[in-house]
Amino acid sequence: MIQHGLRLGFTGAGGTGKTTTAEHIQEALNIPFSKSASRIVYEARNLTEEKCYALSDKEKYELQFEIFNTKEILDKGQFAFVADRTLLDHWAYCLMYCGAFIPNDKYAEFEVRVREHMLTAYSHIFYFPFGYWFEKGDGVRQDHHSWQSAIDAIILGYIQRWDLPVMEVPQMEGRLGRYNAIMEDVTGELDNGALQG
Repeated sequence: MIQHGLRLGFTGAGGTGKTTTAEHIQEALNIPFSKSASRIVYEARNLTEEKCYALSDKEKYELQFEIFNTKEILDKGQFAFVADRTLLDHWAYCLMYCGAFIPNDKYAEFEVRVREHMLTAYSHIFYFPFGYWFEKGDGVRQDHHSWQSAIDAIILGYIQRWDLPVMEVPQMEGRLGRYNAIMEDVTGELDNGALQG
């Protein structure tokens, strides 16, 4: 199926099941799995959430925009992929970590970049709502429910403001339901020839 140029972006707060679901979907579709840019940068720098707390405001700003820029490059460099985060997710984390330090002119510039990316980089966007699954932290992502809820509110706010073409993943018992809903959405379009180029 790689010839169809599927570019699936999974968006939502940490702990909502994006990564696990993305890994199953990419295996079924036989297309590359695009790791979260934050995981890539954290691993390269040997960082954890706890270490990030100790960073200065300037260092947090630099870190978040390294992650942001890494994500842009990752998505633009692949013909087909399943990404367990979108650029919108990374923007939400930028705002949470260092929003007060983003100059107004840069803020507007980054919003434009994120919106354009969301509308052009992904063939499908799947939103994983917060509040149903509470998976344990992994040392990289923040696992406090208040933090996750705030990230979810930022992501959902942008989805609604920009009227992004997003499918909300149904939150049902067991992972199979989410997997089936996503596969039905994607393969239905493939069967109809909508993505063939």
